[in-house]
This record gives sequence, C-alpha cells and structure tokens, in this order.
Amino acid sequence: MLSEKQLKIRNTALELFSLKGCQSTTIEEIASTCEVAKGLLFYYYETKDQLIQDIVEESTGEVLNRFKPFDTPSDMVELRVLFQNLMKILEFNPQFWKLTFQIMVGATQYPQPYTFIRQKLDKPLHDKVFAYFKNRNATDPLSETAMFTALVNGAYFNILFRDLKAGHYYIRHIEKLFGNNKVKEDKNG
Repeated sequence: MLSEKQLKIRNTALELFSLKGCQSTTIEEIASTCEVAKGLLFYYYETKDQLIQDIVEESTGEVLNRFKPFDTPSDMVELRVLFQNLMKILEFNPQFWKLTFQIMVGATQYPQPYTFIRQKLDKPLHDKVFAYFKNRNATDPLSETAMFTALVNGAYFNILFRDLKAGHYYIRHIEKLFGNNKVKEDKNG
C-alpha cells in the first residue's frame, strides 16, 4: 500500500511525464511540483527509472483489474466489443497511456517498463486477437492481427495526443465505422 506522500509523488510524476516526457522531467521538478523534499523522493525511489517502473506496474495492474478478462472473441460482434472496451481503457487513465507510448517508442531507454508492458498488456491482447482470426480461418491471421492492432494503436495515438474532448468524437466515430461495416460484412458471409 502506498503512503499518501508516495502516491502524491507517483501521481505528480505521471502527470509531468505525460505532459513533458520522461527525458525532460527531472527528479527535482517532480519533488518541487509535489512539494516534497528531494531526499524523500529518493527515499521511495532510488532513480527516475525505478519511479517509472513503479508507475507502469501499478497502472497496468489498475487497468487489468478494471478491464479483465480479455476473452478471445468468437465472432465479429465480440471483436467489436473488444475494440470498444479498448477505447474505454484509453479513457480510464490517459496519462498512463501517454507514458506507455513514450516507453514503447523509447524501448532501449526504458527496457524494464517496456518488457513489463509487452508481457502484461501487449502479448495477452495480441494472443487473443490472433486466436480470434485463427479460429475464423483467416487466410493470414498474423496479418489480420497486425492490422487490428495497428487500428487500435493508431486510434489511441490520435486520441491521446489531441484534445481529449475531441477524442470522444474519434472513439465514437471509429466504433461506428468499425462496428457497423464489419458486423454487416460478417453476417453476409
């Protein structure tokens, strides 16, 4: 269980990382913004990398607890529901997702958080979507999975790095396009 001070440090760091980037945010700035001594910050986290890792692990746990399980979709309607749930996850903690994108892009700078995200979020989701396309006898389930995840990642990226109020429009529009076209296509063969 995190102490009140530790939670304040973590939340402040997450906010600064999502606004300025991990590289541009200093330990001094985090301590100053949350009005704690730099020594207290180092008491909880020996390095900025350790703070990033803690945020990733804690936030990933929150996401998985809130939106589990990721069942393998058995038809296009369930795939649409999976997509909608992924969009809802984005709305849950946009600051965490901005940090996640920074880590995924800067994998060599953040190897531990990168590996954690790949194992706990990316791989399970990839495996479920792959199983869906494989079970549907797709000609190339790996390519279908790559296209689906590219759609999700593209939607996430566009929504996160634009005005989040506008993001609600994008989410609803993508759901409508994805859902209506694909469900109709699925029912007709």
